[in-house]
Amino acid sequence: MTNIEDIGSRLKELRGSKTQAEFAQKIGIALLTYQRYERGERFPRGDVLYRIALSCRVSSDWILYGKKKLSLGETKKDLIGRSKVQGRELTIEDEEQEERSYLKEKIKDVISIKIVDLLSEMDLRSKREILKYIEEKKQLKDFLSKKMQANK
Repeated sequence: MTNIEDIGSRLKELRGSKTQAEFAQKIGIALLTYQRYERGERFPRGDVLYRIALSCRVSSDWILYGKKKLSLGETKKDLIGRSKVQGRELTIEDEEQEERSYLKEKIKDVISIKIVDLLSEMDLRSKREILKYIEEKKQLKDFLSKKMQANK
């Protein structure tokens, strides 16, 4: 589940040793706006989320959910090189799978940004209700998946 305070702590982590003012300027927003993001008072708008992800070379999924995701700076060539380092050569099927995975992550980034755009226009109560609904759906999906695996 996306926790707005967790997003704030990940933004603080991305900011590193920069001041809030320096980081806000880097991503092109007002200092007060950035401070609200970091304190967990507001969700970043989609365009801001995209700029943060791009400038820090992380995916928007990591900012939103904290999941380890393919960084925006990582290319298909990087993935192939990483697989070769792991001691095996990629087949054509492996390359196609890597490319599909890469594109899937990029699509998720775009969808996440659009969702954040919608959330940024809602009041806090509505956001919490939506996030609770999403979490319940996820738990149901996990439960059904485990049930299906147990029945096999």
